[in-house]
Amino acid sequence: MNIFETVREQYSQESQEDWLEIKKYITSDPSTMDGLPVFSGTRIPVYIVLDYFAEGMRVDDILKDYPSLDKNKIRAALKFANLLSSLH
Repeated sequence: MNIFETVREQYSQESQEDWLEIKKYITSDPSTMDGLPVFSGTRIPVYIVLDYFAEGMRVDDILKDYPSLDKNKIRAALKFANLLSSLH
């Protein structure tokens, strides 16, 4: 089971609204990027955006480097990270 499936199982009841937004913008498929969570319609792993934030980058900086993303996808990545962090 990959991390995407773990989060889905853990939060299917508690955070339904957040999960619906996450799965609208983030997917995980073993045949794409070895199953890493990526932004829908791209091969951009979610961890890239999270790394940018960890380095102090702003949304506008991310959008410049990854113009196929938008603010909704970035918000979904943050929600995904929030759900991941509460697993521990």
